[in-house]
Amino acid sequence: MTSWSELTLFERGEIIGVWKCGLSEGKIAEALERAPSTVHKVIVAYRDYQLQQEKSSAWPGRPKKITPRDSRAVKRILQKKNRRTILMKGELYSFNI
Repeated sequence: MTSWSELTLFERGEIIGVWKCGLSEGKIAEALERAPSTVHKVIVAYRDYQLQQEKSSAWPGRPKKITPRDSRAVKRILQKKNRRTILMKGELYSFNI
């Protein structure tokens, strides 16, 4: 077996297609050189939830440091008529950004 990698949509489709043809999970895992638990998870997700597409929210990444409220505050500061750098820096620091 190879090192860990995310299954592509094509690989998920292969697993589901072969499973629909009647092959057992163990034989699918052996043929595609994937862990039996991985094959099982893909089949269960498809069977129970009809999931086959990419999961964009499965790996959302690092959480945002700035909240939507902070973002609005920064926009408000930058939209003011007086755009002197010193004043903006002082206001930005007052928001702890």
